[in-house]
Amino acid sequence: MVQTAAGDSSGTEVSSSVQVRRARLEDLPRILEVEEAAFSTPWSETSFRTLLPLSRVIVRVAEVDGRVVGHGVVWRVADEGELANLAVDPEVHGHGVGRILLDHLLEEAREAGITHVFLEVRESNLPARRLYSSRGFREVGIRRSYYRRPTEDALVLRLELESAETSTQVTDPSAEATGSPPESTGPSADDPDPSAEDPGSPAEVSGPSAESTDPSAGKTDPSAESPDPSRDDSQPR
Repeated sequence: MVQTAAGDSSGTEVSSSVQVRRARLEDLPRILEVEEAAFSTPWSETSFRTLLPLSRVIVRVAEVDGRVVGHGVVWRVADEGELANLAVDPEVHGHGVGRILLDHLLEEAREAGITHVFLEVRESNLPARRLYSSRGFREVGIRRSYYRRPTEDALVLRLELESAETSTQVTDPSAEATGSPPESTGPSADDPDPSAEDPGSPAEVSGPSAESTDPSAGKTDPSAESPDPSRDDSQPR
């Protein structure tokens, strides 16, 4: 689901015109079209309708020339976030839409007071892993046979986010330092686009939240009681 092509001239044009905004009910037809194009087991309309009004869920769409070409979902439990869905229309793969959407979601999560974000990614999905690594995600675990179609292990990744309040503070260098520094999450690598029919894809990722279901039992729908909607799908994250 992730394309690894760097932006050519057409890609530059697309990425420079990408606008990210809050998803609305009237976006659902296009969201579902992108979802079905991106995933073999797409979320249902009911799932998105359930998530859109929830204050603890960030649902955003990416537009190019007024047309929705991607969407992403992050939800929170206390100060923990889960990147639960990231999908891009295959027609604009390789143009940086997924990267822009991911960056926007992470910034909104930080501003909302989320201090760390989890996700899962297929072990074989090197393009997606490079994208996440470039944003500071680090591997913290593995879930055996988490994915199906095909069956594959999931790597659990975690990103430490600096809070909006902390990032705006000016520290007096003469003040005595207290406590230990946060875990380092350094950057690396480059920008694939998350959602092509490819054995490496970063979308519909979901992490170990306090309310998440046991992933070994299969993924659940976000409209269900548990908020962990990571799906079986042929496009690894």
